[in-house]
Amino acid sequence: QQQQQQQQNRKKKKNKKNKTFPEGSYQKLRQQIFQLDKRVRQIRKDVAIFETDQNGQQAAKKLQTVTQQFLQTYYGLAEPYRVKIELNFPQAIPDYQDNGPNGSFTIELAPSTLQPHSIHTFLELARTFTKGAFHRFAPHVFQTFMKTDIPHLAFQEYSPDYPHKERTVGYAGRPSGPEWYVSTMDNSQDHGPGTQQKENPHEADSCFGTVIEGYENVVLRMKKIPDPKHQEFIDDENMFVTIRKMSIMVPVKPGSDQYYEWVDPDGGKDFSRMYAAGENGDNHDNSHSEDEDEEDEDEEEEEEDMEEEEEDMGALEEEQEQEEGGDLEADTAGEDEEEEGNLETDTAEEEEEEEEEDLEQEQDAEES
Repeated sequence: QQQQQQQQNRKKKKNKKNKTFPEGSYQKLRQQIFQLDKRVRQIRKDVAIFETDQNGQQAAKKLQTVTQQFLQTYYGLAEPYRVKIELNFPQAIPDYQDNGPNGSFTIELAPSTLQPHSIHTFLELARTFTKGAFHRFAPHVFQTFMKTDIPHLAFQEYSPDYPHKERTVGYAGRPSGPEWYVSTMDNSQDHGPGTQQKENPHEADSCFGTVIEGYENVVLRMKKIPDPKHQEFIDDENMFVTIRKMSIMVPVKPGSDQYYEWVDPDGGKDFSRMYAAGENGDNHDNSHSEDEDEEDEDEEEEEEDMEEEEEDMGALEEEQEQEEGGDLEADTAGEDEEEEGNLETDTAEEEEEEEEEDLEQEQDAEES
């Protein structure tokens, strides 16, 4: 019975390890995203200009297609998705007494047909949000930093149909993200293709959303943050405009203007460790690759299997010892009985010999 139970436990473990998700389910699509994301990052690392590399563009297109399917499966077919940003303003802002610490604005994301990879990354930032703040207050953008393990974009996703106009939201840096900014002026000529570097005339900042609520009285309020050193990037955390919460909002139904707060079926679980590792000293992606995760899981399961085998061997050895002990006792008892029988036989034979000797002596005496 014990061995049968152990075999059943092993079968359950193997089934869990080799489990597959239904085709088209968001879990299956998420796995495909991780694999395609890794492929795109590797190509981008190996080529000089990703935007003109045929293999790179094909891989990016596959990633976008699967990501759009995931978005529609996970967040629903009704678009556009929105993210509500709730802020805390510092006491150092001049209008603090009049307007208080709180404020919020809403970002409406671009159609997933244009920027699925960028939208997915931003929704992951919102879904797993822990900490972030606006810390750069430049004349043309207000920029955040994000405390997250979500990696930067796999490639510089950009659509000419969604340029960097005032109120739009884009990713900062090279590689871009997860830091993002709000454009406070038209940055189409400054953040569009070929504007951030001379080596690549095709590359641009990704632009993936537009502030539709709270721009005038909340976003532009950040212009009042004191910057005595005129450095744009604020070092003093007491001067940051802190992001308190990021909430994902989805339409009630396609074409509806009514929105409700989306409920995460994964409870905010962070899957960033399953992404491919970052490139060239990336500080945001501290994750393992999917292969490394699978290797870690395999090693853990192999260790558990070895422990179970050792337990099985121990139990088997114990049973063998018990059987050997029983045989030994039986053998010892048999040997004792045999020795006792031999001893009794020898004693009887000696007594018979002594009686014969006595009888012979008596006969000799009579004859004498």
